[in-house]
Amino acid sequence: MKFVLVLVLSLCCIAVHAQDSLRARYGIEGGVSANMHVADFRALPGVPNCCPQFTTGSGTGPFVGVYAAYPIADRFLFSAGLNYVDQSATLQNDERIAIIVNGIGQNGTDRHTVTATLRSIGLEPTVAYRLFNAVFLDAGARVGYTMTKQYSQDERIVSGAGTFLDSLGNDSRSQIRNQNSGSIPQAASLSAQLRFGARYELPMNAKHSLFLVPSVMYAASLTNVSQGIDWKPNGLEMGIGITFSPVPERHRFVFDTIIFRDTVSSLDRSIPNRLLVRSSIDRRDTSVISEDVTTSTTLVREHYLLRIPDPHDVNGKVAAVGLDDDGNEHPIASLRIEDFLSMNASPLLGYVFFGEGDSVIPSRYHLLDHAASSKFQLRSLFSLDAMGIHHNALNIIAVRLKEHPHAHLTITGCNANVGVESANTVLSEVRARAVYEYFHSVWNIPQSQLSVLARDLPEKPSNPKTPIGQEENRRVELTCDEPEVLDVFLANDTTRIPDPPQLRIKLHTGSSVGVTSWKLEVNQDGKMIHHALGLGEAPSSDDWDLTHDYEAIPHYGTPLMFVLTTTNSKGDVARDTTVLPTEITTVQQKRARHTGDVIIDRYNLVLFDFARSGMLPAHERILQMVRSRLKPTSSILLEGYTDRSGTSAGNLRLATARATASAKSLGRADAAVKGIGDTRLLYPNETPEGRFLCRTVQVTVRTPVE
Repeated sequence: MKFVLVLVLSLCCIAVHAQDSLRARYGIEGGVSANMHVADFRALPGVPNCCPQFTTGSGTGPFVGVYAAYPIADRFLFSAGLNYVDQSATLQNDERIAIIVNGIGQNGTDRHTVTATLRSIGLEPTVAYRLFNAVFLDAGARVGYTMTKQYSQDERIVSGAGTFLDSLGNDSRSQIRNQNSGSIPQAASLSAQLRFGARYELPMNAKHSLFLVPSVMYAASLTNVSQGIDWKPNGLEMGIGITFSPVPERHRFVFDTIIFRDTVSSLDRSIPNRLLVRSSIDRRDTSVISEDVTTSTTLVREHYLLRIPDPHDVNGKVAAVGLDDDGNEHPIASLRIEDFLSMNASPLLGYVFFGEGDSVIPSRYHLLDHAASSKFQLRSLFSLDAMGIHHNALNIIAVRLKEHPHAHLTITGCNANVGVESANTVLSEVRARAVYEYFHSVWNIPQSQLSVLARDLPEKPSNPKTPIGQEENRRVELTCDEPEVLDVFLANDTTRIPDPPQLRIKLHTGSSVGVTSWKLEVNQDGKMIHHALGLGEAPSSDDWDLTHDYEAIPHYGTPLMFVLTTTNSKGDVARDTTVLPTEITTVQQKRARHTGDVIIDRYNLVLFDFARSGMLPAHERILQMVRSRLKPTSSILLEGYTDRSGTSAGNLRLATARATASAKSLGRADAAVKGIGDTRLLYPNETPEGRFLCRTVQVTVRTPVE
């Protein structure tokens, strides 16, 4: 059954492609009829038989016929056929009876058999519905004349070697009885059937005029074989035929198109690449008609303009790769950002740096007015890095002075002691007074908590003979008798870790007449989060350290758009873009998925003295804080950093010494130590505070969440 279903579905699928109009059809067919008789009688009329009941019978016989079919609607054919069908079958019934075996009565089985030979010719009107292009469903009737209507019957013992008993109960010495044959009594000469079936037309030639037609048809009889009993000869006919369907001759149409193209070129400085545009088109149609073919020809003339960029070309190319902590490049398919719960301990640098000969607090420091100071909250600084914390240091110290009303802050003004600042303690005092006034006037810190001092060089100056050292010495120093006022700034927040930690943006610019400027922009959702620009040719790359550009780390899962704009000496502009997908994993997502999560704590040791690696008392206070939060499962990494002063080799040794000394003081043998030096600057070194903040050891503790 499964095979038949697959076969039918396959034929239906093939039939969809056999496009054919519904035309008249003529055919011949033949096959085999699986006869399935349904009966309800004990014996033929007037013929002795002791069978309890005949109910079913089966047999096979050939059938053959011819037919003609004509369309009567869009999907319907009417067919009339003449056919010959052999409906012969054998009816049997087994019965348990008493038999004689060696003169002794026993139980046995005898078989009652009636074999009917039924052959008829008939007329078959049918209506066919075209289900698919080559699949038809048939429904109709058949009226037949029965030419042969013979029977033979007997009753045989089929179980045991015994014989029948006669009517007196004696041994008949025979295993067969009730044998009869001849014409079926009261046999009907005419028969009627309802017929249902399907057929499939398989084309045998290219014109689709000749078909091989497999078919299946079920015949349900309406009349009995004999008028005196209930006996209907049903059947399932499976056949194959050949159908001829004449195809009328048609007038053919042939279409042809001839296209001529010509191109004119011109130089154009407004385009970066060659551009071919169609300027005009002409079309003319002609037709030639013969007896059986109409030929239509379309002549098309197309005129094109090829716009060629001016030789003053300009081009740029931008791409992004990842950088690991060791500076090795690797390709990336996306930028992955993962959030972690964390505590960040940032050192509070008690210095305010001034410009040469200047006593005004620089604008890079975040200064408030009196109204804003009353609304200021330390939580607003949690997302800032150490540089951002330093630029808010005056506000943090002011809040702590209010929390510790007995604390006393000393404000010491210093100078570089060279040039206009040489022995200029007046300038030093004015600088200190500027800081004093901010605390007193804006934050209402009482005079009893503030003192002002002035001196030339700081107590621990940077190298006064170098421009960098002189810049670092132009400062105001803040000291307090209560350590909590200048202690580290703690922020419990979410840390966002990028992977890779750094991006290297590859740049290439060029022009035959020279590049005058370039500009790189990195945008997300229309907002610029990183940029670089310059005159002349662009450098080969721009390194973007995401770990220390916290505000620029993408917050959304939308792609980053890198745009490089290049301008040449003729004013021509070229733009190149590339896109980098981003993937964000939040703390909430990790907890919902029950994936592994960790708490990341970062501590920056209070800054080391210039070119020194010795531990200070302030360092021990921070390390004690680290120890209090450690668990046996915590992993610890101490990384030593320096500013860019000195040689790279010397800075690496100094950074390693700082990290090693810190690890020894921490007292955890499993702590990992790494010297970074100036190979990766924590903060830009263009400002004094940037260099001071780089002279540190960063302690990173990762504790798995249980």
